[in-house]
Amino acid sequence: MELVSFDADGKARVGVLVRDGTFVVDVQAAEVAINRRPYKPFRSLQSLKDDGETGMARLRDIVDKVEAGQVPDALMPVDQVNLV
Repeated sequence: MELVSFDADGKARVGVLVRDGTFVVDVQAAEVAINRRPYKPFRSLQSLKDDGETGMARLRDIVDKVEAGQVPDALMPVDQVNLV
């Protein structure tokens, strides 16, 4: 799993590259769509790192759901975002 920061609509976001690096999962958007609220550690790579295994387990679950097509709006082509 490759974590990235990207800029979408002028905001820095946490993402995960999927599908051989051709798409980015917008982690915070997926979290809000699935659980109806933001998860603070997904606001930055550092806060996710600080959350440890709890955050990583939650991240893996979210990525699996996005990859399964449950949250299509959270999956963006990498060429439509600015990786930072």
